[in-house]
Amino acid sequence: MKRRTLSHSQLYAVQTCGEYYRRKWIEGDQQPGTAQMKRGLSVHKVAQESHRRQLAAKLEVGPIPDALIGVLPTVAEAREMGAAAFEHELEEGITVSKAAIRAEGSRENVIGNEKDLAVALSGAYVQIVAPKVNPIAVERRIKVRPMLPGVGEAPFDVTGVYDLVEETRDGQERISDTKTGGRRAKDGEAERSEQLPLYALLRAADTGGRMPRYGMIRHLSASGRWPEVSEQEIEFSRAKLLAVIARMEVAHAAIEAGVFVPAQSSHWKCSAKWCEFFDSCRYVVGRRD
Repeated sequence: MKRRTLSHSQLYAVQTCGEYYRRKWIEGDQQPGTAQMKRGLSVHKVAQESHRRQLAAKLEVGPIPDALIGVLPTVAEAREMGAAAFEHELEEGITVSKAAIRAEGSRENVIGNEKDLAVALSGAYVQIVAPKVNPIAVERRIKVRPMLPGVGEAPFDVTGVYDLVEETRDGQERISDTKTGGRRAKDGEAERSEQLPLYALLRAADTGGRMPRYGMIRHLSASGRWPEVSEQEIEFSRAKLLAVIARMEVAHAAIEAGVFVPAQSSHWKCSAKWCEFFDSCRYVVGRRD
Protein backbone atom coordinates (compact mmCIF):
# COMPACT_ATOMS: atom_id res chain seq x y z
CA MET A 1 0.00 0.00 0.00
CA LYS A 2 1.32 3.43 -0.95
CA ARG A 3 2.08 5.56 2.08
CA ARG A 4 -0.12 8.63 2.20
CA THR A 5 1.40 12.00 3.14
CA LEU A 6 -0.98 14.37 4.88
CA SER A 7 -0.45 18.01 5.71
CA HIS A 8 -1.60 19.25 9.07
CA SER A 9 -4.10 21.40 7.14
CA GLN A 10 -5.57 18.24 5.62
CA LEU A 11 -5.75 16.43 8.95
CA TYR A 12 -7.47 19.42 10.50
CA ALA A 13 -9.89 19.68 7.57
CA VAL A 14 -10.90 16.02 7.84
CA GLN A 15 -11.86 16.56 11.47
CA THR A 16 -13.45 19.96 10.97
CA CYS A 17 -15.38 19.27 7.76
CA GLY A 18 -14.84 16.06 5.84
CA GLU A 19 -16.75 17.45 2.87
CA TYR A 20 -14.32 20.37 2.66
CA TYR A 21 -11.44 17.87 2.61
CA ARG A 22 -13.16 15.72 -0.01
CA ARG A 23 -13.78 18.58 -2.39
CA LYS A 24 -10.39 20.21 -2.02
CA TRP A 25 -8.03 17.23 -1.81
CA ILE A 26 -9.96 14.30 -3.28
CA GLU A 27 -11.86 16.09 -6.07
CA GLY A 28 -9.16 18.72 -6.58
CA ASP A 29 -11.67 21.59 -6.48
CA GLN A 30 -9.22 24.39 -5.71
CA GLN A 31 -11.35 27.49 -5.19
CA PRO A 32 -9.68 30.79 -4.24
CA GLY A 33 -9.71 31.62 -0.55
CA THR A 34 -12.16 34.01 1.08
CA ALA A 35 -11.37 37.62 1.98
CA GLN A 36 -10.88 36.60 5.61
CA MET A 37 -8.32 34.00 4.57
CA LYS A 38 -6.51 36.58 2.45
CA ARG A 39 -6.38 38.93 5.43
CA GLY A 40 -4.81 36.27 7.65
CA LEU A 41 -2.21 35.37 5.02
CA SER A 42 -1.30 39.02 4.58
CA VAL A 43 -0.64 39.63 8.27
CA HIS A 44 1.28 36.35 8.42
CA LYS A 45 3.64 37.56 5.68
CA VAL A 46 4.37 40.74 7.62
CA ALA A 47 5.08 38.72 10.77
CA GLN A 48 7.31 36.33 8.84
CA GLU A 49 9.39 39.17 7.37
CA SER A 50 9.69 40.83 10.79
CA HIS A 51 11.07 37.73 12.49
CA ARG A 52 13.41 36.90 9.62
CA ARG A 53 14.96 40.32 10.09
CA GLN A 54 15.37 39.55 13.78
CA LEU A 55 17.03 36.20 13.04
CA ALA A 56 19.48 37.94 10.71
CA ALA A 57 20.28 40.48 13.44
CA LYS A 58 20.90 37.69 15.96
CA LEU A 59 23.45 36.09 13.62
CA GLU A 60 25.22 39.43 13.25
CA VAL A 61 25.20 40.89 16.79
CA GLY A 62 23.51 38.31 19.03
CA PRO A 63 20.15 38.36 20.88
CA ILE A 64 20.48 41.97 22.03
CA PRO A 65 16.98 43.38 22.73
CA ASP A 66 17.68 46.78 21.15
CA ALA A 67 18.99 45.12 17.99
CA LEU A 68 15.99 42.80 17.73
CA ILE A 69 13.67 45.78 17.94
CA GLY A 70 15.73 48.13 15.77
CA VAL A 71 15.56 45.91 12.69
CA LEU A 72 11.78 45.62 12.72
CA PRO A 73 9.66 47.43 10.14
CA THR A 74 8.15 50.67 11.34
CA VAL A 75 4.39 50.68 11.85
CA ALA A 76 3.96 52.66 8.64
CA GLU A 77 6.18 50.22 6.74
CA ALA A 78 4.32 47.24 8.16
CA ARG A 79 0.98 48.72 7.15
CA GLU A 80 2.29 49.23 3.61
CA MET A 81 3.61 45.66 3.59
CA GLY A 82 0.22 44.37 4.75
CA ALA A 83 -1.57 46.26 1.98
CA ALA A 84 0.87 45.00 -0.66
CA ALA A 85 0.57 41.44 0.60
CA PHE A 86 -3.23 41.64 0.45
CA GLU A 87 -3.14 42.95 -3.12
CA HIS A 88 -0.77 40.13 -4.07
CA GLU A 89 -3.18 37.60 -2.56
CA LEU A 90 -5.98 39.09 -4.66
CA GLU A 91 -3.99 38.31 -7.78
CA GLU A 92 -4.40 34.62 -6.90
CA GLY A 93 -8.18 35.07 -6.95
CA ILE A 94 -10.76 35.46 -4.20
CA THR A 95 -14.07 33.89 -3.26
CA VAL A 96 -16.75 36.29 -2.00
CA SER A 97 -19.99 34.61 -0.97
CA LYS A 98 -23.49 35.89 -1.64
CA ALA A 99 -24.06 36.08 2.12
CA ALA A 100 -21.01 38.30 2.60
CA ILE A 101 -22.15 40.62 -0.20
CA ARG A 102 -25.61 40.90 1.36
CA ALA A 103 -24.11 41.64 4.76
CA GLU A 104 -21.67 44.34 3.57
CA GLY A 105 -23.48 45.77 0.56
CA SER A 106 -21.13 44.85 -2.25
CA ARG A 107 -18.21 42.64 -3.23
CA GLU A 108 -15.94 45.70 -3.15
CA ASN A 109 -16.99 46.48 0.44
CA VAL A 110 -16.17 42.95 1.56
CA ILE A 111 -12.70 43.09 0.02
CA GLY A 112 -12.03 46.67 1.14
CA ASN A 113 -13.00 46.01 4.75
CA GLU A 114 -10.73 42.97 4.98
CA LYS A 115 -7.86 44.88 3.38
CA ASP A 116 -8.30 47.68 5.94
CA LEU A 117 -8.23 45.09 8.73
CA ALA A 118 -5.11 43.43 7.28
CA VAL A 119 -3.38 46.83 7.22
CA ALA A 120 -4.38 47.68 10.80
CA LEU A 121 -3.36 44.28 12.18
CA SER A 122 -0.04 44.31 10.31
CA GLY A 123 0.83 47.58 12.03
CA ALA A 124 -0.31 46.20 15.37
CA TYR A 125 1.87 43.12 14.98
CA VAL A 126 5.13 45.04 14.60
CA GLN A 127 4.14 47.53 17.30
CA ILE A 128 2.84 45.15 19.98
CA VAL A 129 3.94 41.57 19.27
CA ALA A 130 7.24 41.52 17.36
CA PRO A 131 9.26 43.64 19.84
CA LYS A 132 8.68 40.98 22.53
CA VAL A 133 9.82 38.06 20.38
CA ASN A 134 13.26 36.43 20.45
CA PRO A 135 12.91 34.10 17.45
CA ILE A 136 14.71 30.76 17.18
CA ALA A 137 13.11 29.45 13.99
CA VAL A 138 10.74 30.95 11.41
CA GLU A 139 8.60 29.20 8.80
CA ARG A 140 9.99 25.66 8.85
CA ARG A 141 8.50 22.89 6.69
CA ILE A 142 8.90 19.45 8.25
CA LYS A 143 7.86 15.90 7.41
CA VAL A 144 7.42 13.34 10.20
CA ARG A 145 6.37 9.69 10.48
CA PRO A 146 4.23 9.47 13.64
CA MET A 147 4.48 6.58 16.08
CA LEU A 148 1.08 5.24 17.17
CA PRO A 149 0.80 3.91 20.74
CA GLY A 150 0.36 0.15 20.70
CA VAL A 151 0.78 0.05 16.92
CA GLY A 152 4.21 1.42 16.13
CA GLU A 153 5.03 3.31 12.97
CA ALA A 154 1.97 4.96 11.44
CA PRO A 155 0.94 3.99 7.90
CA PHE A 156 1.08 7.68 6.90
CA ASP A 157 3.42 10.66 7.08
CA VAL A 158 2.54 14.16 8.27
CA THR A 159 4.02 17.27 6.72
CA GLY A 160 3.50 20.85 7.74
CA VAL A 161 4.92 24.29 8.41
CA TYR A 162 5.28 25.73 11.87
CA ASP A 163 5.43 29.51 11.80
CA LEU A 164 7.48 30.61 14.78
CA VAL A 165 9.58 29.18 17.61
CA GLU A 166 10.73 31.71 20.16
CA GLU A 167 12.87 31.67 23.28
CA THR A 168 11.09 32.47 26.55
CA ARG A 169 12.59 34.40 29.44
CA ASP A 170 13.37 31.13 31.25
CA GLY A 171 15.32 29.86 28.25
CA GLN A 172 12.67 27.42 27.01
CA GLU A 173 11.25 27.03 23.52
CA ARG A 174 7.72 28.18 22.78
CA ILE A 175 5.97 27.44 19.52
CA SER A 176 3.52 30.17 18.54
CA ASP A 177 0.55 30.53 16.25
CA THR A 178 -0.98 33.89 15.34
CA LYS A 179 -4.67 34.32 14.56
CA THR A 180 -6.34 37.43 13.18
CA GLY A 181 -9.92 38.54 13.40
CA GLY A 182 -12.44 41.18 14.28
CA ARG A 183 -13.01 39.82 17.79
CA ARG A 184 -10.94 38.66 20.77
CA ALA A 185 -10.09 34.99 21.16
CA LYS A 186 -12.39 32.81 23.22
CA ASP A 187 -11.20 31.68 26.64
CA GLY A 188 -9.43 28.32 26.56
CA GLU A 189 -8.63 28.47 22.84
CA ALA A 190 -5.01 27.40 23.36
CA GLU A 191 -6.00 24.53 25.65
CA ARG A 192 -8.35 23.19 22.98
CA SER A 193 -5.94 23.75 20.11
CA GLU A 194 -4.91 20.74 18.03
CA GLN A 195 -2.53 22.85 15.98
CA LEU A 196 -0.14 23.64 18.82
CA PRO A 197 0.59 20.01 19.83
CA LEU A 198 0.91 19.07 16.16
CA TYR A 199 3.38 21.93 15.62
CA ALA A 200 5.26 20.69 18.69
CA LEU A 201 5.58 17.23 17.13
CA LEU A 202 6.89 18.79 13.92
CA ARG A 203 9.39 20.84 15.91
CA ALA A 204 10.57 17.75 17.76
CA ALA A 205 11.14 15.99 14.44
CA ASP A 206 13.12 19.03 13.28
CA THR A 207 15.40 19.04 16.34
CA GLY A 208 16.05 15.33 16.81
CA GLY A 209 13.40 14.77 19.44
CA ARG A 210 13.61 17.91 21.58
CA MET A 211 10.06 19.02 22.33
CA PRO A 212 9.23 22.70 22.92
CA ARG A 213 7.95 23.24 26.44
CA TYR A 214 5.27 25.82 25.69
CA GLY A 215 2.73 26.69 23.04
CA MET A 216 1.01 30.04 22.53
CA ILE A 217 -1.87 31.39 20.52
CA ARG A 218 -1.71 35.11 19.85
CA HIS A 219 -4.95 36.61 18.63
CA LEU A 220 -4.89 40.01 16.94
CA SER A 221 -8.29 41.64 16.89
CA ALA A 222 -9.73 45.01 15.94
CA SER A 223 -13.23 45.08 17.40
CA GLY A 224 -12.72 48.48 19.06
CA ARG A 225 -11.00 51.70 18.15
CA TRP A 226 -7.50 50.23 18.48
CA PRO A 227 -6.19 46.76 17.59
CA GLU A 228 -5.66 44.43 20.54
CA VAL A 229 -3.51 41.37 21.17
CA SER A 230 -4.56 38.58 23.51
CA GLU A 231 -2.18 35.75 24.39
CA GLN A 232 -2.93 32.27 25.70
CA GLU A 233 -0.07 29.99 26.68
CA ILE A 234 -0.08 26.27 27.44
CA GLU A 235 2.54 23.81 28.64
CA PHE A 236 2.72 20.67 26.56
CA SER A 237 1.99 17.36 28.22
CA ARG A 238 2.14 13.74 27.16
CA ALA A 239 -1.67 13.58 27.28
CA LYS A 240 -2.04 16.48 24.81
CA LEU A 241 0.39 14.91 22.37
CA LEU A 242 -1.18 11.45 22.57
CA ALA A 243 -4.63 12.95 21.96
CA VAL A 244 -3.43 14.64 18.77
CA ILE A 245 -1.74 11.45 17.56
CA ALA A 246 -4.95 9.52 18.21
CA ARG A 247 -6.87 12.08 16.15
CA MET A 248 -4.38 11.69 13.31
CA GLU A 249 -4.96 7.94 13.32
CA VAL A 250 -8.75 8.29 13.13
CA ALA A 251 -8.57 11.03 10.46
CA HIS A 252 -6.36 8.81 8.31
CA ALA A 253 -8.73 5.87 8.76
CA ALA A 254 -11.67 8.04 7.68
CA ILE A 255 -9.83 9.09 4.52
CA GLU A 256 -8.93 5.50 3.65
CA ALA A 257 -12.56 4.43 4.22
CA GLY A 258 -13.93 7.32 2.14
CA VAL A 259 -15.98 8.67 5.06
CA PHE A 260 -16.21 12.46 4.85
CA VAL A 261 -18.63 13.84 7.46
CA PRO A 262 -19.56 17.50 6.86
CA ALA A 263 -19.21 20.09 9.60
CA GLN A 264 -22.19 20.79 11.80
CA SER A 265 -24.15 23.72 10.43
CA SER A 266 -23.41 25.72 13.60
CA HIS A 267 -19.64 25.23 13.29
CA TRP A 268 -17.53 28.28 12.43
CA LYS A 269 -16.09 26.50 9.40
CA CYS A 270 -19.57 26.13 7.88
CA SER A 271 -19.80 29.83 7.10
CA ALA A 272 -19.47 32.21 4.20
CA LYS A 273 -16.43 33.79 5.87
CA TRP A 274 -14.33 30.68 6.17
CA CYS A 275 -15.40 28.27 3.44
CA GLU A 276 -14.86 28.94 -0.24
CA PHE A 277 -17.36 26.15 -1.04
CA PHE A 278 -20.19 27.67 1.04
CA ASP A 279 -22.33 28.85 -1.88
CA SER A 280 -22.15 25.49 -3.67
CA CYS A 281 -22.20 23.03 -0.76
CA ARG A 282 -25.21 20.73 -0.58
CA TYR A 283 -24.86 20.35 3.20
CA VAL A 284 -25.29 24.01 4.16
CA VAL A 285 -28.40 24.51 6.31
CA GLY A 286 -30.27 27.83 6.22
CA ARG A 287 -28.43 29.38 3.31
CA ARG A 288 -30.26 32.04 1.33
CA ASP A 289 -29.67 31.45 -2.39
